[in-house]
Amino acid sequence: MKAGLSERLDKKWWPNQVFALIVALLLENNWMTRSAYSL
Repeated sequence: MKAGLSERLDKKWWPNQVFALIVALLLENNWMTRSAYSL
């Protein structure tokens, strides 16, 4: 039962985690390039 619940949660949360990670990386890269250009 616990495994089934975690599987369902993984299927729901995995795309959201990947999306959040990609957005965070893009924002970090954007901020780094901006700070590098401003320097």
